[in-house]
Amino acid sequence: MPELNKSFILEKTKHGFKDNNSKLIWFFLIMIAAAPVLIWGLGVLPIWGSEGRWALICRHMYRSGDIFSPLIGDSLYWDKPLLSYWLILPFAYINSGVSEAVIRVPSVISALLMLLITFDLARIWFGNRTALLSATVLMTSYSFIFWARNAQVEMLSAFVILFSIRYFLKHKSDISRAWIYIFGIIMALGANMKGLPAYGVPIFSIIILLIVKKEWPTSLTLRNCIAAAALSLAVYLAFPLAASYFTKSWDPLQLVWHENVVRFFMPFDHKGPIWTYFIRIFDLAAPWSLLLPAALLSLIPKFREQTSSVKEMTALFCGIFIFFTLSGSRRSYYLLPIIPFASIMAAHFLISYSENSLSPFFNRFVKIFGFLLGFILILPLMALVFYPWIFPVAGIKVWVILIMIALGSPIIIYFSAKRQVVKMAGAMVAIALICIFGAIHLSGQLPNLRTQIAEVKSSGRACAFFPKQIDPVLYYLDRPCPVFSDEATAYVWSKREKGIVIIADKVKISKEKWRTLVNSRTWDAMIALDN
Repeated sequence: MPELNKSFILEKTKHGFKDNNSKLIWFFLIMIAAAPVLIWGLGVLPIWGSEGRWALICRHMYRSGDIFSPLIGDSLYWDKPLLSYWLILPFAYINSGVSEAVIRVPSVISALLMLLITFDLARIWFGNRTALLSATVLMTSYSFIFWARNAQVEMLSAFVILFSIRYFLKHKSDISRAWIYIFGIIMALGANMKGLPAYGVPIFSIIILLIVKKEWPTSLTLRNCIAAAALSLAVYLAFPLAASYFTKSWDPLQLVWHENVVRFFMPFDHKGPIWTYFIRIFDLAAPWSLLLPAALLSLIPKFREQTSSVKEMTALFCGIFIFFTLSGSRRSYYLLPIIPFASIMAAHFLISYSENSLSPFFNRFVKIFGFLLGFILILPLMALVFYPWIFPVAGIKVWVILIMIALGSPIIIYFSAKRQVVKMAGAMVAIALICIFGAIHLSGQLPNLRTQIAEVKSSGRACAFFPKQIDPVLYYLDRPCPVFSDEATAYVWSKREKGIVIIADKVKISKEKWRTLVNSRTWDAMIALDN
């Protein structure tokens, strides 16, 4: 019996039971650090930009119970699939209403799940230490924090793409073919959040991976692929078909073609140059993106000799990048799905540095990176000293926050020079927390959209828009507002109704006819001068 117990313990260790416990402990610590970065003051800042669409549509669905009509003002908005709105509704019912925090919750949950998958991929590829650093790098990347705290669908889409790829990697060797159908359903659900990139990105990246590794899953036969594709297409089309049936309109189905196929091959907007992502990846994955060129270069010379893990990481990173580069429609945040792989690549490079397994050139590169990162942390404090007027908020609190951030500079430089990369990343987590707490706290001292619209509403006057509706403003007005396409009509209406016209910024008007009530950065609330 003692021998059996000893054998059982060895077997448990062999299959990673103890490693799983360690994984859970480390990931729990990461979640403790990530949660406040992503959740603190989630509803403090007012909605902005495209967030207004999700806020207006979800509020209409919540109040009316009509979940198939994405209504903004008096118009149906079919540019985005329905599922991204539906994911907000359960939290709206829990909260008894739609609020700034509620519409951002799905993005936060997606970000936390992306941290889990990133940690898991890095652990499988390179072990617990790289996994811990990968998750830390991801949670301190600029775009990850920004889009995780945003109500738009970008973080949801990035999560589904990452989840699809992780699911394939986990099940590609399964003998059963059931995983192929589930894989198709996952992508179909993702496509009903953002669009066909939920299909295109995983499939394209996986094909690149299979070519690089020169392998093909035995269960991935032509027959199975066709059957899974048919099921996936049925699930994908079920949502727009249901919307077309309940709204008695073909618009939801036309969206499928217009927003996905036409936009990819013949873009009608967002026409960035082909080199867009070669530049924008650096601000998306900042500050760690500075390591990516060196990290890639360090892998190229001996790529054929690299481990299977390195090849998988590199192939998926390059596959995602190539897919979005080939697409004619380009915006910086479309590239968000690459950030987890960029984080793993940067972490793998830093761990190699800490183990002194890089060439002298790359060792010096990391030390320079640490110095630059430390220098960047001092810049805001230097700006406050020499150019205090550029800060919208003044006072002792600003000094305290910027001094605390600047104190991280020598810590970052020291840990970088000593090859203590995990501690360096830990210091970045502390800095991220200070930045989030400071920004949220100081924003309460600034005029914002909520307070400005409250001032407009306190006048008791009717409101209208010229020359276009501004969704965040309409959300806070929370009342029907006409939209005028020409200034003369808006002016006549304002004189007759004694109403306020919300005029978009940079629109040329006859200023001698109008009186400004509220001046905002992107719009002005004005009234006919005779009123």
